[in-house]
Amino acid sequence: MIIIHGMDSPAILPRLLAPCVERALRVAPVVVITGARQTGKSTLARAVEPKRNRLYVTLDDLDVRGDAQAHPHDLLRRAPRLTLDEVQHVPGLLSAVKRLVDQERVAGQFLLT
Repeated sequence: MIIIHGMDSPAILPRLLAPCVERALRVAPVVVITGARQTGKSTLARAVEPKRNRLYVTLDDLDVRGDAQAHPHDLLRRAPRLTLDEVQHVPGLLSAVKRLVDQERVAGQFLLT
């Protein structure tokens, strides 16, 4: 797992950190973007997603969150490369991510914020 911490200015985050995230996704199965509120973590994750042919899912959406809580493995198997934004809303997803990565370790499987 590679953890990338956000910076204070969301305006420059994608430009400076997107290449770091992309490099990390080439070697690690799970990459986590962390940082304080409103620092551009979601913006950075969305900036990486189109280039990597990733499915972007936000857990801010209450319907998606409910489905993720009820059936975490179904959500995680929706795409070979998945970006999960606001993953802290469904703590059980982290155990499911770990199990999937333990079963099959593939670089770039999950990008989490």
